[in-house]
Amino acid sequence: MGIDDINKWTNGLKSNGVKLPLFLTATCEFSRFDDPYRVSAGELVLLNPIGGGIGLFTTVRLVYSGQNEILNRKFYEQIGFDSIAQQNPPRLGDVARRAKNAYADLNTRNFTLLGNPFLQLAYGKYQVNTSQINEVPIQDFQDTLKALKKFEIKGQVTNLQGQIISGFNGTIYPIVFDKFANYSTMGNTPNTSTPMPFTMQNNVLYRGKSTVSNGKFSFSFVVPKDIAYEYGFGKISYYAHDATTDAKGFTNTILIGGTADSTDLDTKGPEITLFLNDDKFVNGGITNENPRLIARLFDENGINTTGRGIGRDLIYVLNNNQTQAVVVNDFYQATLNSYQSGEINVPITGLPAGKHQLKFRAYDVFNNVSESTIDFEVKSLAKPSIERLINYPNPFNNLTTFHFDHNLNGQSMQVMIQIFTVNGKLVKSLFAEQNGEGAHFDQLSWDGKDEYGDKLANGVYIYKCKVKSAGNKTTEKTEKLVILN
Repeated sequence: MGIDDINKWTNGLKSNGVKLPLFLTATCEFSRFDDPYRVSAGELVLLNPIGGGIGLFTTVRLVYSGQNEILNRKFYEQIGFDSIAQQNPPRLGDVARRAKNAYADLNTRNFTLLGNPFLQLAYGKYQVNTSQINEVPIQDFQDTLKALKKFEIKGQVTNLQGQIISGFNGTIYPIVFDKFANYSTMGNTPNTSTPMPFTMQNNVLYRGKSTVSNGKFSFSFVVPKDIAYEYGFGKISYYAHDATTDAKGFTNTILIGGTADSTDLDTKGPEITLFLNDDKFVNGGITNENPRLIARLFDENGINTTGRGIGRDLIYVLNNNQTQAVVVNDFYQATLNSYQSGEINVPITGLPAGKHQLKFRAYDVFNNVSESTIDFEVKSLAKPSIERLINYPNPFNNLTTFHFDHNLNGQSMQVMIQIFTVNGKLVKSLFAEQNGEGAHFDQLSWDGKDEYGDKLANGVYIYKCKVKSAGNKTTEKTEKLVILN
């Protein structure tokens, strides 16, 4: 991560959901805020006007890894996330003070809190508990989550005393993780840097989205073939919200391993449908330099997002440059109440002007593979661009709608369409504004009447489409239409 990366963060934009985390950084001098000759990385995280963090517990001078580990653990102990913290969330200033007091080492003096010490993090008000697996109460469940077997999980949202919150009606996002996996640091500096082992529970077997009704929920999924087959404890992590509050929880006492005794035959890969910016995009259309890739996936048994099998990731490749393949497993979100379908919605930034091709690859839980491609052209934002200007239907008698592709996705624009006779007489003007996402316009329709409400005669008419961007830059294009009463 570098300065340019921090300055490009846009996680504070309201259109992206306003996601400002608290950072814990233990690398040396990440936030040397008292140096008048430079603005440190930590300051940029805090001061980024459209992204970054709500605060940082961070370093201002040289620090050492052994002491850092101890202080980091003390920090997490104080910040909580358990039921006690849930009832009375600590303020950031208290968390920093208590963590430092719990480990009064000289190294600790080089950590500081940047941000408002009075702030509290967003702790879920309620608990989420697993109640049943395949109709068996969780306390009696003795089976194992086996590869290629389907399971149904049921659960409930409760208060801290375990009572169901019957008025909780919203959405829950369960994530099922495989067992902990062993990793090692790279030890990049010869003779001075030692590779260090560590573990992470980061292989996602299923990332779902389900409805919570009267405090209860259920979801199903097929365990992917790409699990670690040795037996061990996995984890189900939950986050839920309704219109006014939220809840969280986890279950980490479920064994995962082995394979199902019998499975259905599946040799067909996932169905893949690709768009840019919105689902009105057509193959070969235009966009600006920073489009969003939308990949909609369907498979009878579900999509593989584990990241465990070599090469079996959700990836996209631009212009057949395989060395720059982008893994997008973490962007996959299952459709509400379905384990069979889901969507990738991921930004692509900094594309050069010109024609491009994107290839997307996905595997299902049986490791069957599919690929799909989409072609598009990047038009620079230096000037608005109109492509594929049509009206449909054409010819028409009672109503037609004007369509065109543009490169102003994510920006506001003004659109004016003027209809002329073949002799150049203006007979009708139409106006509209478009804001937000999307690179296709279809918000103006016409009934074939002039400015006075009179029906125009049969024949050929000329229409001019003029687009003005937020910076008062304009472009226009002309086409023909036919009225046939």
